Amino acid sequence: MIRPLVALTLGLAALALPAQADLTGKLPPVLHLEWTLAEVDGQPAGYEATLTLGEDGRITGRAPCNRYFGGVDGTLPDFRPTGLGATRIACDQLAQEQAYLTLLQGADRLTWSDRELHVSGAGHFMVFRRPLD
Repeated sequence: MIRPLVALTLGLAALALPAQADLTGKLPPVLHLEWTLAEVDGQPAGYEATLTLGEDGRITGRAPCNRYFGGVDGTLPDFRPTGLGATRIACDQLAQEQAYLTLLQGADRLTWSDRELHVSGAGHFMVFRRPLD
């Protein structure tokens, strides 16, 4: 009895995930929006940051002080940011910026719904929300 229940649970979980998409290929248009960081590890973020997946398979965004950019490896839901770089403007939130970029660099999974983008990895979980239309 347990095996059919496990198979059913795994099957339902698979249905809840979006279809796989190569990050250098055609992504669903919703992923090209600018997503705003709302939560980190179940708590309000406490700083502003954004994430955008470009049509070229790269990521860009705003961290608390600077704009950042980088590549991405993987086929969704696998998501591994690579070669992150940022502009170098000083501000009073550089510690939060470093924490955010460290979380992003440690990501290995990205899933989404119509209104939320979930980025996780290295024991952390970030929730981004899309702008309201």
